[in-house]
Amino acid sequence: MAVLPTPKVLRYPTRRIEESDDYLSIQIVEYQAPGFGAITGSNLSQLTSSDLIRNSINTNPQQSILQTIYLPIPQNITDQRGVAWGDDSLNTVQAVLGSAAAGAVTSDRLNKGIAKGVGSIGQAINSAAQTGAAQKYIASKISAAGANLAGGNVSPEALLSRATGQILNPHMELLFKGVTLRSFPFSFDLTPRDLNEANTIKQIIRTFKKNMSPKNAGAKSGAPGGAAGGVFITPPSVFQLEYKTGGNKHPFLNSFKPMALLNMSVNYTASGTYATYEDATPVHMQITLEFQELNPIYFEDYTDSDTGVGY
Repeated sequence: MAVLPTPKVLRYPTRRIEESDDYLSIQIVEYQAPGFGAITGSNLSQLTSSDLIRNSINTNPQQSILQTIYLPIPQNITDQRGVAWGDDSLNTVQAVLGSAAAGAVTSDRLNKGIAKGVGSIGQAINSAAQTGAAQKYIASKISAAGANLAGGNVSPEALLSRATGQILNPHMELLFKGVTLRSFPFSFDLTPRDLNEANTIKQIIRTFKKNMSPKNAGAKSGAPGGAAGGVFITPPSVFQLEYKTGGNKHPFLNSFKPMALLNMSVNYTASGTYATYEDATPVHMQITLEFQELNPIYFEDYTDSDTGVGY
């Protein structure tokens, strides 16, 4: 039997939950590569990371919507934020030499700065060598190099600790390392009550599977037999999710940035046993979707006009 054409809007249950209920709206849009247009020219130094993200066409709400799916808000919804921090250390000798090297590129003229920087490094090494701690550290570096030439695996810090019972103060500190991307898992129970809902569930599952799949560039361009498909494939569609109350944005729950659908699983025996209707539609199914945002969250994304908790 041929697959029925997929409507522009799919909803489960089939009644119009978008009129008065709380629900999850999922809009499917074609992925657009952000390119380099926003980061070329003289404005490079004036752009912030969030500016670059906002210039991406994937965040443009006016872009063409391929399909829309309305689903009830799933149980156990959460949002989680995170940023990358990590410990880092810099002992005194490394700090002295690093500071002297930095002087090579902060002088008025680079060529003179390099000369001054080299001289500063030499002075720093000479100055450091006058102290007992630095002498021991330099000696341990040389000793460790010699031991490792003989097939050993010894660090200068281990030799210094073994010889003196001391180590250089690492001046350990927690430093900001970068941003992270949020992930959102969702599970939906689907129990068709009639033939219409059975067909809708089939189309919803098919729509998710189809739009999370990469596309054959050759087939899209009309190359005979998809010839160019062996060279290029284009990204899957992306998904814009939003919690809503009736026709409005939910006034409390978190917002989402455009996301990719990374994983999808369908359990056709969600009740623990195989059972179907007369047309072979399973009586109870569960779909699990794992989305991940395309862009990180920045301070500038939180605006005073947003009445909810923000991202």
